[in-house]
Amino acid sequence: MLIKNSFICDKKLEYIEKFDVCGNELKDYMQRKDSQNFIFAKIYIKTKENENFIKNIQQNGFESFTFSHNKKIIIGVISSNNMSNLKKKVMHIWEIYRKDLNKEKFSLGKQ
Repeated sequence: MLIKNSFICDKKLEYIEKFDVCGNELKDYMQRKDSQNFIFAKIYIKTKENENFIKNIQQNGFESFTFSHNKKIIIGVISSNNMSNLKKKVMHIWEIYRKDLNKEKFSLGKQ
């Protein structure tokens, strides 16, 4: 698995990640961590009030979120052992984000 992401804010590099993990290395890591959660989603969020938003997310039980270098981006990872549960977690974060923007629930499906 090759991951490469970079984000620029205000014409400056705010966050960069580059790493390559082979299947055996990933399996070894999960065994060492004794984790059954082998499906994960990485989330990047930018709001006007990042510090308030991250507190809100953490109060809702999502503890694996942190700031980028200059606190302009929130970075988080959520995991699960099944796709349905992971999707519910992502949608919960999406609802918190929409609520923070004072916007109604949004559906990508047919209206």
